[in-house]
Amino acid sequence: KDLATLPEPDFANSIWMNRKLEIIDLLKKEVGDQAVIIAPAITPLRAAAMMRGSMNFMLDLAEAPEFVKDLMEICTRHCLTAGVILGNNGADFLFYPLPLASKNLISRTCFEEFVYPYMKQVVQIMQKEGIKTLLHPCGDWEDRFDLVAGMRADMLQITSKVDLAS
Repeated sequence: KDLATLPEPDFANSIWMNRKLEIIDLLKKEVGDQAVIIAPAITPLRAAAMMRGSMNFMLDLAEAPEFVKDLMEICTRHCLTAGVILGNNGADFLFYPLPLASKNLISRTCFEEFVYPYMKQVVQIMQKEGIKTLLHPCGDWEDRFDLVAGMRADMLQITSKVDLAS
């Protein structure tokens, strides 16, 4: 759990990043400005959960909240770097799925503390960089759509779990 020993990501030599950039480049050459290119990007929450393992991360939310906040700060910084690279290399939108942030998995209070401030920062900085954002809240978000709206993403994709009548 010593976060100071975490290495910085090497995006220049990252298979994940280079494959995304290759695909964006191929799409730009093929369709030019005739289509919008949406590149999947990673969220701070997902990055943190992948680093710790989903089960460990969920336990950390309850047992080690300060550790989680420190980890989220690091992951936010890395997600911002990755997002800027994608946006500056041809992605018209960055697609941010949030499968671990629904009320099916975490409470609204937990969302407010561990998801909202970091994703809002990501969205705001991407927009300052001229990069559009698309949020995809997976699962049931009925109790937190006001917070999602407060992130001010350029686009919101909703799922069939959302009751549009309510």
